[in-house]
Amino acid sequence: MRANAPIGILDSGVGGYTVARVLQKRLPKEDIIYYGDGGNAPYGNRTAEDIVHIVGQILDFMAEQGVKAVGLACNTSSALIDRFADNYDFPIFSIVQAGADEVLRRGMRQVGVLSTVLTAKTGSYPRLIQAGDPAVEVFSQGSVNLAALVESGTASEEEIVAELRASLGQLVTEQPELDTLVLGCTHYPIVQDIIARTYPQFTNIIDPALGQVENMKACFAGNNALNPGGGKLQLYTSGDCGKFEAMARQLGLKLSGPAIYKKVAHPL
Repeated sequence: MRANAPIGILDSGVGGYTVARVLQKRLPKEDIIYYGDGGNAPYGNRTAEDIVHIVGQILDFMAEQGVKAVGLACNTSSALIDRFADNYDFPIFSIVQAGADEVLRRGMRQVGVLSTVLTAKTGSYPRLIQAGDPAVEVFSQGSVNLAALVESGTASEEEIVAELRASLGQLVTEQPELDTLVLGCTHYPIVQDIIARTYPQFTNIIDPALGQVENMKACFAGNNALNPGGGKLQLYTSGDCGKFEAMARQLGLKLSGPAIYKKVAHPL
């Protein structure tokens, strides 16, 4: 593991910017190669086979760039990590694992997880959390449209609230004492304030990006692979370059050199 090699960040779109933002704050000397697969988003409404095929192409691209590790900023692909992680000689960090670890670290007894429909169907959050503590109650709820609304960059607060009520409404009615919510999609921290205003009962909102970055930091430190002098961010997308650059700037990412490059991954 070379210290000056870049870190790869992979997401279905702009959601992984929430991970890149944490990386830039906590590991400001690391170089980052970010791939947002906007042309194939949303992953949460695709088949597992299609996602594994697409993610494999992007990981191959990351390997060509000589990355020292990849952070899967996409919860949906992280839920399928066992299907491809062993194909590469660099570590791949699952954001679902990071979210599950944070629940266990905090000693939560009940937790809600808002994610895409496919992430919820895989049962990855309950499985990983209860592997650490079988007594934790996990209430998974999939949202059909929230990631796509955030990805669009044009959705109104009213549209976001309507989707939240459609996805979380029944859960909060049935579990009025539930106070912890894991944001099981990296798009969701972008609208975390709206979630908190809509459902103030969630006094503990967990963003797994924080734990994922700490996991990477610990790995690099343990392998003497912390970059002593980088800090460059390169963006690649299969989507709209202008939109991806605008969202990056809106979320406060520090861009380097030519802002963004086109790189297409192909579905099945």
